[in-house]
Amino acid sequence: SMLGYNLPEKQGVLLNWRGKPFTYHYVTFSDVMLDLSSKEKKRPPNEFTGKTVIIGSTAPSLFDLKATPMAKIYPGVEVLATAIDNVKHGDYLHVWRGALTYVLLSLLLIWLTASAFYKQADRDKLNKVFSSSQIGLLVISYVIINVTNNYFDISGPIIWAVAYFSVAKVYALANDLALQRWLAFGVKAGEGGSMVLIMPILVESKEPLGDTLLKKLKRRIELTCKTPNTVDVLKGSQSGIWGLFGDMAVVCWTYAEKQEEYAKQAKQDADQLASQMPMILIDIGLPGNTKVLYTKHEGGLAAGIPLAGQWRSLFAQAVIKMEHIGQNE
Repeated sequence: SMLGYNLPEKQGVLLNWRGKPFTYHYVTFSDVMLDLSSKEKKRPPNEFTGKTVIIGSTAPSLFDLKATPMAKIYPGVEVLATAIDNVKHGDYLHVWRGALTYVLLSLLLIWLTASAFYKQADRDKLNKVFSSSQIGLLVISYVIINVTNNYFDISGPIIWAVAYFSVAKVYALANDLALQRWLAFGVKAGEGGSMVLIMPILVESKEPLGDTLLKKLKRRIELTCKTPNTVDVLKGSQSGIWGLFGDMAVVCWTYAEKQEEYAKQAKQDADQLASQMPMILIDIGLPGNTKVLYTKHEGGLAAGIPLAGQWRSLFAQAVIKMEHIGQNE
């Protein structure tokens, strides 16, 4: 107040840093004293007229060094100069505080994430969109603090959103692992067997479909099916004998042997998928004359026998059946 500046309402404010150390004009104290004591003055007599002069030290041995966002070692005298400069111009950082807005923003991010998981959005797209949104919020905060004198702290909403996203991702991964484990070890002795309906779908294209089209194909099949199943794709870019299985999607329905209702629903689901395959291929960007082969093969999983071998056998039988259908067309 002695300098005639308007002081901030609160004692503690965030400084608006001007730059790295030694941004302000420095004059060595010994040079000034030497010039004052000499007969011939070399320094201008009005050098400090109308200016705020702060006397301090920059020598490390005097321990007047601070850690700041601009540098790990920052002269304490320049910290004081920055504070005086901020108060003089009134451009110290104003922290925007709105508890309700923070809560609403956090809930919005959590709701959007939960909605994407509930609607089974494509995971790769979800990862990209979520990462981009968080980076976007940080960029917005960075731009605001550099263009204006306001500090918009959005670390709280981001932390809540990342925490929820992480939990949801872990849950989805655990669910996938549990499903895979059940497919391999789920049938227990004495509890009866399970039935499997396997539907291999082979897209006969002149060129391999590529990762993008295969992901679209898998996603469209998942959205078309109404009953629980698993969808896997084999890439056409594989080498050796596995290249013969390229551009193939394999849809599997698993249900209890004694549950005829579930078996009926799975077969209806497979029939509906088969009828919509031409439209699915067009929707993902393939020509309308693209040839597609598919078949439906049902088999049982016996209790007390390792399931991995049974799955391989059923898959091989389904592929052979599909090839026979293709040769007869």
